[in-house]
Amino acid sequence: MNDSIIDRKKEWKAAFIIGSIMAIIIFVLGFVVSKLNPPAKNNADVAVEKPLTDEEKIKNIVNRQMSNEITLKNLKIDNDQGKYVIAIGFALNDFISLSSANSQINSTIENIYYSLYSDTKAARKISSVIVSVYMPMLDKYGNKSIDSVETTVLDAEDGYKINFDGDENTIKHQILPGLIKVINIHPDLTNS
Repeated sequence: MNDSIIDRKKEWKAAFIIGSIMAIIIFVLGFVVSKLNPPAKNNADVAVEKPLTDEEKIKNIVNRQMSNEITLKNLKIDNDQGKYVIAIGFALNDFISLSSANSQINSTIENIYYSLYSDTKAARKISSVIVSVYMPMLDKYGNKSIDSVETTVLDAEDGYKINFDGDENTIKHQILPGLIKVINIHPDLTNS
């Protein structure tokens, strides 16, 4: 009788060990399979990146041209029958010599026009780009104010014709200055 009790205990012990091992194997297999085939997510769980609008693309192009010395004063984008009229105003932050200002103004204007018209996706939708420049000026009494010192325009008719496969510096410093129309310029800048 004692032998039968001992045999049953051994059977139960063996069954318990085999059952425990089977449970562990099932758990591990379930974990591995779940990693291989993750559950499908519904649309609410998936973040969809929305493509930028044309206006946002243009704003990004213009904002990349700004720096610590130059800040965007205004940016207006009007849609005229599927083509954009872009008006940009930027300001030089500090009063510097007029000759330095003139060089910095021309460089920034050229960079803006180059960036907008060389981006073929943006350029196809541009009608014209107007750039206005503001900077601190002193009046005859020594009062400082931010004044408009130059306004330029480059119409798409000319912007589209530029061969942007050429040298960037040649385009910026030789071709663009011949195409950009100066609408108004402060007299102190014309003399520097």
